[in-house]
Amino acid sequence: MQGREALSGNGERLSAFCRRVLSECHGRTLLDLSLPSLDWCRVRGQHFGCRVLLLGESHYGEQLPEDESGFTRDIVVRLALSRKPHPFFSKIGRLVGGVPLKTEEGRKTFWNSVAFYNYVQELAGTGPRQRPTDAMWEAGGVPFAEVLERLRPHCLLIFGKQLAYRMTKPRALFTLGRLDGEEVKARAQLLQDGTEVVGLTVTHPSSGQFKYAHWNPRVKMLLEHARRSATRVQ
Repeated sequence: MQGREALSGNGERLSAFCRRVLSECHGRTLLDLSLPSLDWCRVRGQHFGCRVLLLGESHYGEQLPEDESGFTRDIVVRLALSRKPHPFFSKIGRLVGGVPLKTEEGRKTFWNSVAFYNYVQELAGTGPRQRPTDAMWEAGGVPFAEVLERLRPHCLLIFGKQLAYRMTKPRALFTLGRLDGEEVKARAQLLQDGTEVVGLTVTHPSSGQFKYAHWNPRVKMLLEHARRSATRVQ
């Protein structure tokens, strides 16, 4: 796409497509969208060969800044790209990338090759143990559906079983394959044109029950499925 480009919080240029997603979704700028510096309409994904959307639950804090339009991008820059990343973001990078992201360049490459979005479009509270209200969960449905339509990811990683339970219901559940003698279940979110976005629910990285040995091969299976899908639709 043509046109002038805007700078994201880390100095990377965002395509016109990315800027439009930020401004058009739900009639306002989303506070919880962090986008890669590439146009997903034309590029399959610099790092994974497919478009990956990482879905978190919510932010927390005392209050939003006066200009909330770049809130999540700023959070990702400050907590995921720093010399000592926050454990939540470093675990996601290792989980999806398959190896620890030990260098600044590695972290930058990863976080500019995925999109990160929080389902709840409000601060859920002042601390990490505070839960979103029923009204917050319900209000997140329409913006999330619009984000899916505009980003059209090939796969979706859902961080937390409570999030998976409370978010927009999937069209169907199906089996990606088998690992360790058990079926790997995935969900299909349906876009308006009938395209399926395959999602995998992962134990929240902050949970003591989160284990790389369990989830790394399952995420790898999801990405392989998504790459095949991306190749078929080209």
